[in-house]
Amino acid sequence: MILARLEELLRTRPPDEPDYLGEPLVGPRLVRAAPSGARARMTSPGAAAVGFGGALIGLLLFGLVAGPLAGPTTNPPSGQTADALASATSASARPSASASSSDVIPWIDESPAPPPTPEPTPDPASYQRCVADDLILVAGGWNGATGSLAGGASVINASNEPCAIGGKPGVDLFDSAARLIARGQNPTSPEPADLVPLPTGGTASVITVWSGWCGEPPARPLHLRLRLPNDKTELTARVDEAGGSETAVPRCDSPGSDSSFGVPLPFEAPEQVPPDYPPEDCAVDRLQGFLGTWGAAAGTSYASMFILNRDRVDCALGIEPRIEILDFFGHVLVNDEPASSAAPGSTLALPAGSVAVGSLGFADWCSAAPASPLAANVVIDGIRLPLELRSDIPVPPCMEAPGTSSPPGLFYDRSLAIPGGELAPEEPNSMNGLPVRVSIEIPASVAPGTDQDYIVDLLNVSQFGKPINLFPPCPSYTESLTLPGTTRDVPTTYQLNCGQSVVLEPGAPVRFAMRIAIPPDSAAGTASLVWQLGARGPSGKTAFVIAP
Repeated sequence: MILARLEELLRTRPPDEPDYLGEPLVGPRLVRAAPSGARARMTSPGAAAVGFGGALIGLLLFGLVAGPLAGPTTNPPSGQTADALASATSASARPSASASSSDVIPWIDESPAPPPTPEPTPDPASYQRCVADDLILVAGGWNGATGSLAGGASVINASNEPCAIGGKPGVDLFDSAARLIARGQNPTSPEPADLVPLPTGGTASVITVWSGWCGEPPARPLHLRLRLPNDKTELTARVDEAGGSETAVPRCDSPGSDSSFGVPLPFEAPEQVPPDYPPEDCAVDRLQGFLGTWGAAAGTSYASMFILNRDRVDCALGIEPRIEILDFFGHVLVNDEPASSAAPGSTLALPAGSVAVGSLGFADWCSAAPASPLAANVVIDGIRLPLELRSDIPVPPCMEAPGTSSPPGLFYDRSLAIPGGELAPEEPNSMNGLPVRVSIEIPASVAPGTDQDYIVDLLNVSQFGKPINLFPPCPSYTESLTLPGTTRDVPTTYQLNCGQSVVLEPGAPVRFAMRIAIPPDSAAGTASLVWQLGARGPSGKTAFVIAP
């Protein structure tokens, strides 16, 4: 499975190195505007066309190579002593952005901050069942699968209340003239274990399989119809066939037989994996936007806004993009920047196939009534993305004093965010996959019961000459000591001393003073030390002798 996903990644987007930053994006959360050049994970083949499914970090190969024992084994020069190392560690103050390779950044006794506590998993059985009126349907295809074509169908909870969905929906496939071309099975009621909880903006998906086509290619675009158990209403969506599948049809295995369309597995939630690097900005033509049903409170109209990433890779999206309100003739009525409390340039990482959801407020229409119905755009990097409406946009009442002509208010009641809260990183400040070579200098012989000083060199080996900024936040590191006569290591995790900034320039090593406690009951013999940056980042290994 990993090799298949990796092959898809390489075929879709050639590998390169990102503009490395010390702050890994573990989104959704507020971050600085992400630079271009990073690559993110791909989705699983079964739901690739709509982006829902599994995940793969774009630099997976590098992460595998840079495993716990991948760094070089180095020992100090023959004349190096513990006293010399200790003297070196006290010769340097806090690090700066221009630290030279001869400086040694002092060791600090600081533990990393604990990872955030994840939200408790809701019990899907406590939610009401989703019905078609709650949901938005998106569909995509196709990928080849033993003569059949596999696509995806995904639903988004566009209501203001959580609901649960499960089982296998009924699905049918139609051509552009609404003629049925492939009939599917009836929907099946979910088992309790199948239920997927959907908060507002939450998603669930199924794989669709189209088999046995023996006629001329059907007229495009195709449309998918989805039916839920115990619900007489239906959902219909145009099949997104971007990526060269616009003329694909399944293999004809039985001439004269009807084509079939089915769902082999029940609804499931998309896999949520934090990306290791800030991804590229979202491509507007691979986004889809919706405005939910409008409601009113205290004279202000409110609606949820949903932005779906239909691409196959994660992307970076501003949490409060500009909104336009237009009249029936397309004239822009309101195009001011919505009132915002977010930091300028704040973005979130929008995983492939996931939805960012926010809330808009619209108030104080004190001019002449506009030509209705109204429409709305979201403006991203100067490009307009029309928002599909689930209800008409109401003209809010004027709440100002009579005779005033102030412009209407348009604001974010809630900024865009991923439903369900933040994704906790596997380990805080992970540096997984960085092109860094780790070298360790430690005396050839150390005594039991001592706090042994040593030095770690970090060398930037980027093939593209890109600097690596280790701050903010400063990454953690782990020392794993294996004592003589044992096979069990003793790991200890600390925070690296980055001060205000430590930048690894290409080819210029940065030296860090380290300290490790040698247990007083250590047996004499050869010990080994593995030093690793982050959770699964670059590492180095060395051996030394413990002697009384």
